[in-house]
Amino acid sequence: MATAKKSPTRKSASGGKRSGGTTRSTAGKRASASGATPIRREVGALICFLLAIFAALGYFNVSALFIDFFTGLAKGLIGYGYYFLPPALLWASFVLFFHRGRPVRLRVWCILLLPVLLGAVLQMFVAKGEYAWSWSLIPTLWREGGQMSSGGVLSGLLGLAFSGLFSKIGATIFFVLAGALMVLAACRLSFSDVVDYFREMPHPEYEEQPLPERPRRTQKPQKKREVRRSEIDIPVDDGPEPEPEPEPDREPKAKGAAALFQRKESSFFNHEASVPAPDALLRPDEREEEETRVPLTEEEDDWDLPTEPEPEEARAEQAHREEPASPARSEEDEAPEEQEESLPFDPVIPPPAPFAPTRPQRDTLAGIPIEREPAVEKKEEKAQAAQEVSRDLSAGLAQGGQDYQYPPVDLLTQSPGLSDNDVAGELNANQIRLSDTIHSFGIDATIVDAIRGPSVTRYELELAQGVRMNKLTNLTDDIALALGATGVRIAPIPDKISMVGIEVPNKLVAPVPIRDVIDSREFRESPSKVSFAVGKDISNRCVVCNIAKLPHLLIAGTTGSGKSVCTNSLIVSLLYKSSPEEVRLIMVDPKMVELGIYNGIPHLLIPVVTDPKKAAGALQWAVTEMMKRYKRFSEVGVRDLKSYNALAKRTEGMETMPSVVVVIDELADLMLVAAKEVEESICRVAQMGRASGMHLIIATQRPSADVITGLMKANIPSRIAFAVQSSLDSRIILDTTGAEKLVGRGDMLYFPLGSGKPQRVQGCMITDEEVAAVVDFVKKGGQADYDEAVLHEIEQNAAAKDKKSGAPAPESDGQDEYDELLPNAIEVVVETGMASVSMLQRRLKLGYSRAARLVDQMEEKGVVGPFEGSKPRQVLITKAQWQEMQYKQHMPSGASPMAAEPVPEELDFEDDAIAQPRDLPPFDA
Repeated sequence: MATAKKSPTRKSASGGKRSGGTTRSTAGKRASASGATPIRREVGALICFLLAIFAALGYFNVSALFIDFFTGLAKGLIGYGYYFLPPALLWASFVLFFHRGRPVRLRVWCILLLPVLLGAVLQMFVAKGEYAWSWSLIPTLWREGGQMSSGGVLSGLLGLAFSGLFSKIGATIFFVLAGALMVLAACRLSFSDVVDYFREMPHPEYEEQPLPERPRRTQKPQKKREVRRSEIDIPVDDGPEPEPEPEPDREPKAKGAAALFQRKESSFFNHEASVPAPDALLRPDEREEEETRVPLTEEEDDWDLPTEPEPEEARAEQAHREEPASPARSEEDEAPEEQEESLPFDPVIPPPAPFAPTRPQRDTLAGIPIEREPAVEKKEEKAQAAQEVSRDLSAGLAQGGQDYQYPPVDLLTQSPGLSDNDVAGELNANQIRLSDTIHSFGIDATIVDAIRGPSVTRYELELAQGVRMNKLTNLTDDIALALGATGVRIAPIPDKISMVGIEVPNKLVAPVPIRDVIDSREFRESPSKVSFAVGKDISNRCVVCNIAKLPHLLIAGTTGSGKSVCTNSLIVSLLYKSSPEEVRLIMVDPKMVELGIYNGIPHLLIPVVTDPKKAAGALQWAVTEMMKRYKRFSEVGVRDLKSYNALAKRTEGMETMPSVVVVIDELADLMLVAAKEVEESICRVAQMGRASGMHLIIATQRPSADVITGLMKANIPSRIAFAVQSSLDSRIILDTTGAEKLVGRGDMLYFPLGSGKPQRVQGCMITDEEVAAVVDFVKKGGQADYDEAVLHEIEQNAAAKDKKSGAPAPESDGQDEYDELLPNAIEVVVETGMASVSMLQRRLKLGYSRAARLVDQMEEKGVVGPFEGSKPRQVLITKAQWQEMQYKQHMPSGASPMAAEPVPEELDFEDDAIAQPRDLPPFDA
């Protein structure tokens, strides 16, 4: 009643139009309604629970006045459905007791109607009596239902009516579908939710097992090799020798030739030559020789090869005849065996040919001896072809092994969840306080639902007709004070009529690990190769962003609000989603500590840029590359990168082009050094980079008008705003207020292109250990391949800017000690792989003193090792590491790059020792 007393006082003080009596009555009704709703549902839950207990006692024939009345009434109405009444009442009591402010009327009705449907189904199949439609049917069903021999009045009439209309099968299908819908409605589920649940069930991951090696033909190796050799190496003028004596083997051959001539002469109209050509006689032998080269299976060995071993004397005599004819034949026969073992694949075994008797070889023709030469050339060609195939397959397998290996999800950790009891207690307490606070200020609104997110909870209020929105938004500070929160955000809920969301920060914040989003169905099924994990919204749904649709993104917020974590999440998502052939990265990190860990990954076009001058050159290269791509698009007649890559896959000779993502971690430093060049390059890429596959990701911690200019905001449509200090900063980022109400630690307002209102999202959490694990795995799978043309162009742009400014950049005191030719000397040393004073003298045309000083400076920088006497110094860095060193700050720019010239090969190392006076300290080589 305290609420009823406060309301008329506030109305009269504010000069409201309604009278005090009307206001008092309205407030009294509101207070009574708000106080009666939870009590009424708890009473209903208690009644359902007691009725379930009494109905269960009726199972055991417990006799009492009320129990007999209630069980008799239930049995007379639903008959067989009485068996399912106690579980239904327990379910209804549970729903009523744990309603949490949600509507439960439909759910309770669906639960209580389930026993009626089940009784109707049992009436059609279990009841044995015959029923006629008359006025006596109702008393009959009531009596039999009390005896549990029918479905009672309600279920019996329902079953009889539907079985008469649709038959028993049709009525059963109808009742089953109706029962399924009622169960889904009682559980507040939809058909799509059930399908999604089964689709997202964890499936056992398929572990690839190595294929078992095919067993080699180790059984009887000597026997098979001897048989092959006997078939291949037999001279043409000799036939097969079943016995040691050669004379009996020649007689059937002569007879075979004579029989052949008899067949030819028997035909009078024979237009073919009576003497067969030598090719006709040689062709079957060549086919037999080719067949012997095919690896034989065990089945073929049983019927195609002779089973009886040849006598030792016959093999010795045959080998003695073969030696003068082909002395290199034994080596050639063993070559295919070695090649078969060295092939990276199993030999293909053709299906066995049908059995045909071997034709005897003919060595004479009409008494004329036929001389034949062994087909050694064809055998050598086949061996060479087999070697070429083996070489090509080995190269293909080696190249295939270099494919990009996507990092596994196991490298990312899972975070423990929160206790349900703590969450439920906080939710109920805040809901009661919020309802009392709103009603105490005289706002007619009802809390319909409460949705808990990772960092905030949204309480959905339904405003009564005639209540203005600003009346509720003016109470933002009062609501925050009543709930004990740092600040609340009040905004309309999209796609809901007359619904307002009050977002209250949670006292128990649940972080969102990046593994939950990367391993989700939304991320896996995203077709774009430039998708990245943003986080989870208030409804705990994973939010995945497609950079190609943004197409550029601005990230801003104060220090410690989560910008760097968001940038790392973006880069790691690209490593999980795309290969270096699909997406290439350019990273600019003026702070030198955020993105340096990514040096060496194969996705980088150039090393991570830390010099602001070279960063401006990298942006100018992006503009040049964009114009080159548009020119190429116009030549082939396509409009965007996707169409060009589709055409390149269908056209031979065309190469696909990857998307290029430029990540700038801190824009404020670049604007201080080269504001005009950076702004011009960013605006040009933002205006025209979408179709060419060039995307910008810009992060800054100073969202002021001099850093984020109006021209940049006009060309970068998508924004992510973290916690800021004032509403002015929020307007600079989002063109609207709201970011000043964020709680930090990854809490963001995500405003992509095409959305009407910003969306509140809890960003992904990724630790430095997870980033290091993913980067190490990617580096093991492939090395960085920096583009030399891009490096050279960026160097030229930086040098042109220095020349245009006219004033050299200030250098530190330690920088003056280094020679200006030190970069050229390091390039020579890295290319040759060794460091010596004499080589620097020859390549750079220097004197001994300066060359020795350069070697000392390289040793000081850790480029080469210490002095080792007459041996050359070891080079301690690679070419990729030297390129990364060049893109760090405080490195000497040096002279212009030297022209590429071949390095002479030195067979013997020349000693660098040169005679020096004894009063001077010697120089080390």
